[in-house]
Amino acid sequence: MRKLELHIQILIAMTTGAVLGIGLHQLAASGIFPSSLPEQAAELGKGLGSLFLKLLKMVVVPLIVFSLITGVTGMGNLKQLGRLGSRTLLLYVTTSMLAILTGLLMVNIMQPGRNADVSALRSMAGGGEGTLKVVNEGQSIGEMLWSQFTRMIPDNPIAAAAEGDMLPTIFFALIFGVFLSTQETEAGDRVKQAIATCFDVMMRMTIAIIHLAPFGVFGYMLFATASQGLSIFLLLGRYMITVLLALSFHALVTLPIILRLLARRSPRQFAASMSPALLTAFSTASSNATLPLTMRSIQERAGVSNRTSAFVLPLGATINMDGTALYEAVAVLFIAQVFGNDLS
Repeated sequence: MRKLELHIQILIAMTTGAVLGIGLHQLAASGIFPSSLPEQAAELGKGLGSLFLKLLKMVVVPLIVFSLITGVTGMGNLKQLGRLGSRTLLLYVTTSMLAILTGLLMVNIMQPGRNADVSALRSMAGGGEGTLKVVNEGQSIGEMLWSQFTRMIPDNPIAAAAEGDMLPTIFFALIFGVFLSTQETEAGDRVKQAIATCFDVMMRMTIAIIHLAPFGVFGYMLFATASQGLSIFLLLGRYMITVLLALSFHALVTLPIILRLLARRSPRQFAASMSPALLTAFSTASSNATLPLTMRSIQERAGVSNRTSAFVLPLGATINMDGTALYEAVAVLFIAQVFGNDLS
């Protein structure tokens, strides 16, 4: 009997978890099942999903470090690295800007916060009035950008890696890879080979963990639906539809057009190749945790070279979060609409 492909297993697990969670919640609400059963199921699902996520997070930092160093040293020369880096940053800035504009346009068309039940939203949030906090008050744009840049430089790269602080870890790995690539000695070649071997080992470890993805996805979907049921979807229905429409436009229109124009690739075939990573990202909502699966899919299924993906993907998982940028733009205007504040 033919074994189901990983993305099919993940899709089945996601659907099963959602249906089971909603079913338990509805049956408990109607009195057929004990009221504590959905909470127990949610805790079980959360534990199962958290275990999978912790295994993925365990390999993220070493995978990023070894893949970046391997990718940089495999470039051959610093000029090629600079060209790839500049193109990557330009693409990331462009797609993030397009995502934000899409979110702003959609939230102004849909107006999801208008006539919303403020008391119900307050109750769901815990009943507090909440406060607005001004961040970086009194700082100029230049000062804020300089502050962000200096945060990228780690005081202690080992401590940054241990704490899971990705940007300083990536910065150190890039710098280390650049200077290692200049070592045209026998000792330097041995270090490069050792790091490449470490990267291969991490990829093998990652592949083993990835086979547990259906169980983790099932757990997280069970946790989300058993604990909330359909009430959360009904209360925030227009808001969720607005976010979904904006994300769908960005994912199904904007990014495929860019892929077709710049890479000359079929968006449908590329999405099929990346489906395991896409489905896992959807259920876990974590770019960094999904990174190992993304790297495996992009290299083994989409046919992108390790030299390119090892540099582009770790950087993208940290600084190129189009979905987050779009979602936050929608969230801010949704809250403003709910409380009747006009943001010019």
